[in-house]
Amino acid sequence: MQLKRLQEIMNRKKLDLILLFSKDINFKYFNGFNDFNGIIAVSRKDFFVITNRLEARTARIKSRIRKIFLVKKDINSVIKGGTRNIRVIGINKDDVTLNQYKRLRKEFRNARFTDVSKELSNIRSVKTGGEINKIKMACRTCDSIFFKLERVLSKNKTEIEIADLIREEIRKKNCTEAFPAIVASGKNSADIHHLPTNNKLKGFTIIDLGVKYDGYCSDMTRTFYVGKPSKKEINEYSKILWIMEGIKKPSDIRSAKLMKNQHHALGHSVGIEVHEKPTLSRETNLNDGMVIAIEPGMYGRNYGIRIEDMFLAKNNKLINLTKYTKNLIIIQGAA
Repeated sequence: MQLKRLQEIMNRKKLDLILLFSKDINFKYFNGFNDFNGIIAVSRKDFFVITNRLEARTARIKSRIRKIFLVKKDINSVIKGGTRNIRVIGINKDDVTLNQYKRLRKEFRNARFTDVSKELSNIRSVKTGGEINKIKMACRTCDSIFFKLERVLSKNKTEIEIADLIREEIRKKNCTEAFPAIVASGKNSADIHHLPTNNKLKGFTIIDLGVKYDGYCSDMTRTFYVGKPSKKEINEYSKILWIMEGIKKPSDIRSAKLMKNQHHALGHSVGIEVHEKPTLSRETNLNDGMVIAIEPGMYGRNYGIRIEDMFLAKNNKLINLTKYTKNLIIIQGAA
């Protein structure tokens, strides 16, 4: 259980307590992707959920952590032995509000607080077998949607129409969007975070989509060409394809020569959030069990090109989890 890994870190760092609030994605991660208000409290030998009377029934039904305490007026009332002997408390400073922090300072007067956001990210970055299987299912869904898109893309379709179709296909497959799909065609493809418009498809058309299957994300991008590309455009696409196909193992990331106009990192980790740590750079060390998205690209004044696949790091190799072709698909004529 991942909470045991958290306790191992606590022992090494000599922490007495870690507190995770329900609005923090880590609360969902350690407690099973459920929605109710509460706090996960982790000591070196125990862990439990603190919630209020109104949320108690939901917590007992949904919580992966079976030990649940009701808070009466403060956290001190449910922590065994009280708060007096608690000296060092770990919190995720990225997701603790100012009001929550003030409340903790008031209740734990004798304690100091330390940030454990890096430790939380490190635990989440290495996936279990069950997590990997869910991510694989999310990747298969992306693949199937791209096969569908290949059949319906045409110069008569608009960016919004394709984005709507993607959303509907994700719903049909009993998944949810990991993020709103990017459909960017022609000049719009130069905008990395473009929002779909009523512009009809033409030229390089970037489609970036991700789904969430049972709490776990996929992230995949392909660039199509609607119309007839020039030799120069085909050559530009080949440069990005060459970078992607040259990455077979973790060490290849360090030697990858990116385009000067890429404007974003080579990639990122993926899990319960579509963008997790680590962000890929030449200094990134990948451990077995990490799942990453790699996305080389180039962006000019009037066009953009990006390819993105997801990989599992295992035995000093990168196993590709997204199977749809990376070759340039050229869409000519009406669908």
